[in-house]
Amino acid sequence: MKTKDRTILEKIHAEASEIDDLIKGYNEDSFISDTKTKKAVCMTLINIGELISHLAPELRNASNHVPWKKISGLRNVAAHSYSTLRMDDVWSYASIDTPVFKQQIQGILDKGIDNPEYGMC
Repeated sequence: MKTKDRTILEKIHAEASEIDDLIKGYNEDSFISDTKTKKAVCMTLINIGELISHLAPELRNASNHVPWKKISGLRNVAAHSYSTLRMDDVWSYASIDTPVFKQQIQGILDKGIDNPEYGMC
């Protein structure tokens, strides 16, 4: 794995952890009624989507179990069509999908920088 990709994955993991922190103690109703938290989660999703776009295509292809396109698509909606974004979908992503995504990212990071599956530095 290239050092650049490792750095990006670490940032993605940190952003996903930020979502965990932002929604800690919330349920769907309290999340939907808290404008600041909704906007913070959406901005964090935008950050994740933007970071994904900077990963090497080889890494994304080699780790096709990660829903890269789905996450990038969510970024596009959050960034360009915020008013049409369904907050119950955002809640579902934040509370259910983000922990799984975070584990997937950690799994890629745990394979190590010298894993030939993702290319060398």
